[in-house]
Amino acid sequence: MRRCVVLVIMMGCLLGKGWAAAEFNVRGLAQAWLSYVDMTNQYGYELGFNVNRVRINPYGGFGDRFQWGVEVGWDENITRLLDAWLSYRVNDAIALRIGQFAVPGARSGGLTWSGDLDFIERAAVTSKWGDYNRLLNYRAVGVQVEGKMMKDRVQYTLMLANPRTLQVFSPSIKDPFPINTSNYGFCAWGNLRVMPVDGLDFGAFYGYASEDDTGAKRSSYGAHLYFVFPPWKAKLEYIAGENEFSSGTTPYDGVYAVLGYTLGRVELLVRYGFYAPIADSVNKDGVKKFNNTTLGVNYRANEHVKLQANYVIRDEIMAEGFSDYRNNIFYFSCQYTF
Repeated sequence: MRRCVVLVIMMGCLLGKGWAAAEFNVRGLAQAWLSYVDMTNQYGYELGFNVNRVRINPYGGFGDRFQWGVEVGWDENITRLLDAWLSYRVNDAIALRIGQFAVPGARSGGLTWSGDLDFIERAAVTSKWGDYNRLLNYRAVGVQVEGKMMKDRVQYTLMLANPRTLQVFSPSIKDPFPINTSNYGFCAWGNLRVMPVDGLDFGAFYGYASEDDTGAKRSSYGAHLYFVFPPWKAKLEYIAGENEFSSGTTPYDGVYAVLGYTLGRVELLVRYGFYAPIADSVNKDGVKKFNNTTLGVNYRANEHVKLQANYVIRDEIMAEGFSDYRNNIFYFSCQYTF
């Protein structure tokens, strides 16, 4: 009986006013790598193949107000639910979203669909920012308010999230102690993007998290400026933050700049970036500052197949008494999307 009632309710919703235009779509991605690293070891290198990413992303909506999305990823032999969200649009200026999705933080972190990335890997500062903020592939679980104004030229986003993405508060009536995680505290994100003309995109973000049980506090902020005027593109982003623990505060910052030119099916790219883990100090490997220059070539065989080749020239600034590393990287990626 309960199943029938649920089925009738669902059918009524789907057939009711505003729900008739149900939409369902699905896209996917598979990405294989060949990588070579020039290393300081007994062999002088590491070489190998890797099926690095497989993604399935069904998404859709009901009418013009409800939207939903789910994404499952198989990344480096680990299967995870990456996205699972539902949104309701009140009007163009206000929409509500709940579930797990990309946080409104660093612009490069929000580009979660791997098929849209300029390079095979994100800049070092973006990757470190995601790690420091305990995000799952730049995502968190929470609730979000978002909106567009001035004919979609201005966009804002505000999010409240779990301070630890992989630990979800899930009380149970059968347990005498319902709190079964250590997710104490809160996390907030906000960003603002402005697109005054097509191809120009600039904005800023701020994020803050507090963990009551550990006393840890995390904050980060940044700004971006993107120009995309085919065949040229130029991108610049600055990211900074600090992690506060009982033992002290550890600040970090970094930047990357991208220049690209497209000629037919071929895109030529160069990216420079640096990441400084701790001001006036070194990390556990003796590195004071990470400098990376990435040379990239992308080739789109057709709308489904994309080939990428990247060579990363790494030039770390070492502390006194530490030797330089040999660690330049060459990647080749074959990617299929549908």
